This record gives sequence, structure tokens and C-alpha cells, in this order.
Amino acid sequence: RSDIYALGVVGYLAVSGRLPFETSNLPALLFKQATEPAPGVLRVAPGLPPALAAAIDRCLVRDPAGRFPDGEALAAALAPHGFRGPGFASATSAAPPVLADGRALAPGTRVLLVAGIARPQRFAASARGTGLEIAGERFYPDHHPYPAESLEEIRRAAAAAGAEAVLATAKDGVKLRGRLALPLAELPVRAVPEPAFWRWLDGEVTALLDGDAEALRGGAATRRDTGC
Repeated sequence: RSDIYALGVVGYLAVSGRLPFETSNLPALLFKQATEPAPGVLRVAPGLPPALAAAIDRCLVRDPAGRFPDGEALAAALAPHGFRGPGFASATSAAPPVLADGRALAPGTRVLLVAGIARPQRFAASARGTGLEIAGERFYPDHHPYPAESLEEIRRAAAAAGAEAVLATAKDGVKLRGRLALPLAELPVRAVPEPAFWRWLDGEVTALLDGDAEALRGGAATRRDTGC
């Protein structure tokens, strides 16, 4: 439900002009996200309707289980406050793991899985379907900032497992890139929207094209009437 969290950040900024966590650097931001609850939006936007504030705050709950389960539920919570758009959820699909230079990680490579996400088990399940040999796992809390002691833990775990590389999520790869002795590979994922999204998108595009065609026909009729 990291997409729900991201929407909460956007909503927080939109109604208050501020971010939930304001820091001078990325490590400090990641540390705050991992260790502190987001401050309630009413603290910085006291005039906000309480129900709308509660919806934004729920998006930013540290435990993903406490957030809205999907886009449809979030859309329903926002509807009384003027939101009229539909809400959609999306699953994710893993692509072949790639190294930092863009090369694919060879099948059979022994890897240590490293992740600091809400559901590392899903990451591990995806990794096991890539043809790699999973030598071990090292999982941390969501939004983990990877201080020096965590890097040492990863080094020791990789050595003990005989890992040839570290496999991380793209989210964690950004924080680990250039900080490990072993090659670092990332498991790319892509969004797979639910079918209802594509039906909605087809309808919107069709309406847009029909509107453009009608405007063109109207413009042509005007030119014929005026002789222009």
C-alpha cells in the first residue's frame, strides 16, 4: 500500500503547503519515516474538515495494514469532500533482476535478499521466481535508512551465506547503491492496474476523441457558413 502512502503525502501537501516530514537530507527523511508517526495534518491545517483530515492521516499510517486497503476505499472516503473521480488499485509484476550497469543477473547466481519494505515476503516470493539461488534474507522495517551498522550486517550475512550478489527492491537499491562491496542487483516491478482501470481509461479516451471530432465538425460547418 505504498501507493496509498504516496497519495497521503500529496494530499498533506495540497491542504497544508507542507510535507509530513521536512528534513535537510534524504537519510534523515527516511529515518523519520521509519521511526516516527506522521504528524496529524490538523496540526498544520487546523481549518480542515475533520473527516478529510482523518482520511489523509489514515493514508500516512506507518503500518500498511492501517491504511486504506485500495484506491476505491480511499475514493469513497474523499467523496464527501468533492472528490468525484473513481479509485483503482494495482498489483505489481516483477521483471528480470538487473545490475547497476543494466546487465541482467545470470540465472543461478547466489544472492542475499535485502529489503526494507512493508511486505518483504512478497518481494522474496517474486525473487524466488527469477531463477536465482536465494542464499539468505536480511529484512528491515519499512523505509529503513541503512545506517553503517545495517551495511555491516548485510556484509556479514552475505559472507556467511556465500552470496555472490545482493538483490534488493528498487526502493532499497537507491539507498544501497555504491555502499556495498558485493554487486548490487535490483528487482524491477511494474504496475498492473485492475481491469476496471482500463475500461475507465478506454471510456475517457473515447469521449475525448469523440469531443475532438465534434469540435472539428463544428469548425468545418462554421467555415462553410461564413465562407472562410
